[in-house]
Amino acid sequence: MKMSQKDLDKILSNHKKWYVSIGRGGVKANFRGVDLSDADLRGANLQDVDLWCANLAGADLTGADLKHVNISSSNLTSVKLDGPELLGVKWFSKVTIPERFLPWLISNEHFAEWLPGLTIVEE
Repeated sequence: MKMSQKDLDKILSNHKKWYVSIGRGGVKANFRGVDLSDADLRGANLQDVDLWCANLAGADLTGADLKHVNISSSNLTSVKLDGPELLGVKWFSKVTIPERFLPWLISNEHFAEWLPGLTIVEE
């Protein structure tokens, strides 16, 4: 089931409180297996969020903070982001990703660990 933007914004607000308070307030977001296709995540603080198996197809992640994010087994087809956001991603395996992000992936210190599980596609 696809999450509404209103629900998504509420969860992200609580996650930001959790992150800023170092876990003392708010609630850590967990989007494991959630359909976030076409979601507006521009500039979102997604640090430490679990996006394992999330459907991010067409989502706008421009300027989102993806440090220490798990996007393993996620669908990033047609995702909107500039590329530098991928530098902080920590877990990244079994992912289908557009080839335009390959230069950014290669720049990530974990690239060698991810390579066997990546599927690179043309858009």
